[in-house]
Amino acid sequence: MSALKSVCFLLLISLTVAACSSSETKKADDATSEQLPKVDTSKFREFKGDGFRLQLLKSMSWNEVSGFTLFDAEFLPKEYHINITAVPASYFKNDNDFPRETSAQLKWLAKKEADKIIAGPKKAEVNPVQSTSVNKKSCLKQTIHGFEYGFPKRKTFYFRYYKIKNTFVTIKSWTISENAKDFETLAQYMGMTFELGN
Repeated sequence: MSALKSVCFLLLISLTVAACSSSETKKADDATSEQLPKVDTSKFREFKGDGFRLQLLKSMSWNEVSGFTLFDAEFLPKEYHINITAVPASYFKNDNDFPRETSAQLKWLAKKEADKIIAGPKKAEVNPVQSTSVNKKSCLKQTIHGFEYGFPKRKTFYFRYYKIKNTFVTIKSWTISENAKDFETLAQYMGMTFELGN
């Protein structure tokens, strides 16, 4: 009888540990899903471009674009900038470093884009790439700070990377670092509201 009690006790402990572990995994999964930051939505308007849309800061004006650049906008009085590129996955097929495993491709793109920025700024401070999801879309994000040659003020860059419909989307927002605290939430909000397709 005591052997049966021991087995029951061990089974109860195993079930409790499994339940706790499952709960922790769910919390970890929930932690990777981003919620839109709280912003004054009256300062934004929906911008519909050629095959995409996002919430754009009303004070920003957009520039003419070409090639892979979908969108480019700025608010010069505060040095707020946002640039969005969309490159078909097929464009990278001839790149020897392009990973064949789909799961590694977005990280490869993030490193490639970050390397371009790091090559320019002096004294670059690179935050680690973070995996997240926005509206059930996988996303990588990263922040980079640095000085660029010919530009006297330190810049802060906010990157977001998506793979949507076999297209790699890079959203690069930046400002001078003294304005970064005010711009970060606005930049993240715009990047998180981006959708490919109208």
